[in-house]
Amino acid sequence: MPITFCNALIALKIWAKNNSIYGNINGFLNGAALTLLLAKVFLFYPNASTIALIERFFLTYLTWNWPTPVRLKNPEKMNGIHIWSIAKEISAKENNIKPINDLFGNLRNKGTATRLLNHSKLIMPIITPIYPEQSAAFNGLKKLRDVNIVGLKTGAIEKAWERWIKGIKFEEKYEHFILAVCATKIGNEHFCGYASTKLKLHLIWTIEEKNEFNQVEYCHISNLMKEDFCKGEAAKLLGNDTYCEIRLIGMQLLGELDKSEMEERFEVLD
Repeated sequence: MPITFCNALIALKIWAKNNSIYGNINGFLNGAALTLLLAKVFLFYPNASTIALIERFFLTYLTWNWPTPVRLKNPEKMNGIHIWSIAKEISAKENNIKPINDLFGNLRNKGTATRLLNHSKLIMPIITPIYPEQSAAFNGLKKLRDVNIVGLKTGAIEKAWERWIKGIKFEEKYEHFILAVCATKIGNEHFCGYASTKLKLHLIWTIEEKNEFNQVEYCHISNLMKEDFCKGEAAKLLGNDTYCEIRLIGMQLLGELDKSEMEERFEVLD
């Protein structure tokens, strides 16, 4: 693989991680997705320098007609059947959100069904080129695509490369946050891993889609953070043999909410 491609991919991964838009579990771009996206650009500009590849990367996907799938080659057929198809992707997404519908069955109504249907649609399909074909960004939600696009815009307008690759501290990206804390006994760490997988489809979905939170444009989950809270408050609750994980959830608002109004809206989650 050409050194220009490898260097560009390393830079994009560092940029995505430093801007908290990396990781498939939270609906963002992972290493496989970034590799495929950059490979598509490389096919168009095989002789471009590292910097030119990165610039073309942002220009290409800021103007991409999502959810048109990104493919490196034409679809292949196995026994006359396409390995990946829009219908199969949507069906898999519908099966993915079915447990939510079942869990909140007593709240099911036309509005809820419509919102779930929106999340089952194609978001950012990035198709792997080898058998079996699948989407490398299957876990994306509609509004998390907005976070990815904002990240792409930030990268596209940044002129200072050192500042660009370092990114912006997550705490400086937003004015409003939710602090998500998972605390459990040492030896039960897998519980926090399980809980973190539910943030996207349960907590984030509730905030973004419920009418009570119609001032929230989108939410953005941070990378895992290390804070003194885990050694202090969590230890008081569960003892010294406590395992703790902390994530911030930044909220981009459509308008201004005062503190009392924000607290009133979040009583819905109690």
